[in-house]
Amino acid sequence: MVLILFFKFTKCCMPTEYVEDPDVPDDDEKDDGEEELVTNSGFESTTTPVSTTQSSSTSSSTTTEASLTLQRVCPDSSWTLFDRGTYGWCVLVLATKLTMDDYPAECQKYSPNAVVSGLQNQNELTTISELAKNIDPSIVEISIGLIVDVFCTDNGAGGQTSGCKVDRLSWTDGYTTGTDGMIWGAGQPYVEVPVFGAVLLVQENDLKTFSSNGTPDGTVCGVEAKEEYV
Repeated sequence: MVLILFFKFTKCCMPTEYVEDPDVPDDDEKDDGEEELVTNSGFESTTTPVSTTQSSSTSSSTTTEASLTLQRVCPDSSWTLFDRGTYGWCVLVLATKLTMDDYPAECQKYSPNAVVSGLQNQNELTTISELAKNIDPSIVEISIGLIVDVFCTDNGAGGQTSGCKVDRLSWTDGYTTGTDGMIWGAGQPYVEVPVFGAVLLVQENDLKTFSSNGTPDGTVCGVEAKEEYV
């Protein structure tokens, strides 16, 4: 009787053997799976908005450029714009009486790249004359960017003009070309020594040569127009 009870007690209280179920993942496998999922999710959520933002920015930039117009712009509203075909040319008339040597520096006070302007054609010549008259009706002559080279067989000794002739006419602004803007007055270009350049006679709308020791009533400055989207 005693033996039977002991056997039953021993059987019921012995530890049960653990058998691993292959279909149930252990804790380590669960952790690895969860960590990988978070990593992938984080990568996707970072790249997608960047791609969307770039696409939106490109589209906006294209739309903005398409709605703007490329225009030629002068330094400010006091300048007058001329169309010279492949570029725009801005001019500013100054009613300042200086020596011809002083005008290049005077022009740069109004725009860093400004020079004493040439005259590309007759339209520029007459328009600049009108601008000068509007500033001061008493203006007679304004300096322009034109050099008159004179050749003298006797070297022009003593200021004599005998044996001298105009050898070359050269625009000095680096932009003006040709001779369409060289509308000379009667008897011009007159050879005198020393010759520095030429002036625009505002009232007559033509040019004359001008001695280097003279002081015109003003000058006309010029600068290339900028091209901007507006």
